Amino acid sequence: DVDLLKLAKKSYTLVYLTPGEKNLDVKSYTHIGSNNQVVQVNEQMKFNFSAGQLYFVLLKPYARGYRWGMSYRPTLIDHAVALREAASLKALDLARAKPLIIE
Repeated sequence: DVDLLKLAKKSYTLVYLTPGEKNLDVKSYTHIGSNNQVVQVNEQMKFNFSAGQLYFVLLKPYARGYRWGMSYRPTLIDHAVALREAASLKALDLARAKPLIIE
């Protein structure tokens, strides 16, 4: 397993991956329980990426319940949804040089 990137809230980036089955593991921090303890939580999802294709993955907020806090699940979305979501986000790293708008 390799840490691929770190994202801040309200940001997006571009990542080049080799084709094949990939396990995306999203680690984030949340507050849990009545004492608001901060803990790390993970959400994992497997995707099969084909060569020559473009994929958009949204880290979708997921409420784990009062006792377990909030996490972010990787979810495939289409280009129209990606454009809508990215409109309020800051482009980082490779995304600065490659616009999200595709002709």
